[in-house]
Amino acid sequence: MRKFLLSLFVFGLSLTAAVASRNENQKHFVSVMAEEDPCKMESVKFWKITDFPFLNLIQAQNLMLIPDQVRWPMGTMQVLPNMVCNGAVPTTINVEVLRAGVTDLPGQGAGMACVIHLGKVTVFGSTPCDITPTFNCVQNIQMNYSVEVAGGYELYTADLPADLPPGTYELTCACTDQGGPILIPQTHPGTKWIGDEVCPVVNTFVNHRLTIIGAAPNDDCALATAPVLLNAANPVTNDCSVDGKVWYQYTVVNGKTININATAGTLLNPTVYTIREGSCLGTVRTSPLTCVLPGTVLFIEAGNEGTGPGFCPSFGDFTLTINDLTGFPEDDCLGALTPNTFGGNNILNCGETA
Repeated sequence: MRKFLLSLFVFGLSLTAAVASRNENQKHFVSVMAEEDPCKMESVKFWKITDFPFLNLIQAQNLMLIPDQVRWPMGTMQVLPNMVCNGAVPTTINVEVLRAGVTDLPGQGAGMACVIHLGKVTVFGSTPCDITPTFNCVQNIQMNYSVEVAGGYELYTADLPADLPPGTYELTCACTDQGGPILIPQTHPGTKWIGDEVCPVVNTFVNHRLTIIGAAPNDDCALATAPVLLNAANPVTNDCSVDGKVWYQYTVVNGKTININATAGTLLNPTVYTIREGSCLGTVRTSPLTCVLPGTVLFIEAGNEGTGPGFCPSFGDFTLTINDLTGFPEDDCLGALTPNTFGGNNILNCGETA
């Protein structure tokens, strides 16, 4: 009898422990909070499934049943090689998108469209789940349907512009089944971004990173690299400069009055920013300049650095016009008129002319 009672007591303790353990698991299940997904520029919510070790099997099956996903193709290089402005072959960007019942049918899914969202950054985001920094000078590049890929995905592709100005960039992609073009992905209907689900599922979802190296030799003021201007209309360009501004030099011929003006070509609203006399550190002058000794070298900075947040420069061709005027002959002693004694007394009287 005692053994029976002891066994019954032990059984009761075991049952109590099991119920408590079950209750603890239930409490854990209902107390998990939604977390910020750091993989996206726009924060999204997701359940941290790793908090449920007893749901591993369910988790694995759910990942195969995700109805919507935008992802980089497996093995994609997310830190792109450095490139030289206007000197590189365009870089192709690929993205895969899954929309159940749409992309898993033959051919391009109805209403499907994708876009590259590209912007300049001052610092790269963190890994493995990218915390996206502020994008400046944003470009949204429409992508083209390419081919069906395994798992019901469609592959979309586009080239980055070959003439990207120098700087550091990050890019991500967004897709929709509501039709394109996707001009503003943040507000376009039905848009889904890379990383808008549990991170990571297939890969790390970091943004692609790209560095474009400046190639304009006259980005900085230097006698050796500043192109020489003539006393005329000079066609010039600020392409591939880091900040949209470039330097030129002009050697004064006359120096009485010098007008320096910038006029638009493919570059709109060009500006003459700085004129320095004699050297890159010389006295700052403004146009028009007067009384400059012939032979003096002027260093001229011009272009379009842009305005507003991030200072997004504009690039293209424009004209720098130099008008180096001689002035009146009497401005110099050697150019003076024949001496006039004004009637012999060197006094200009009424009725006498100089």
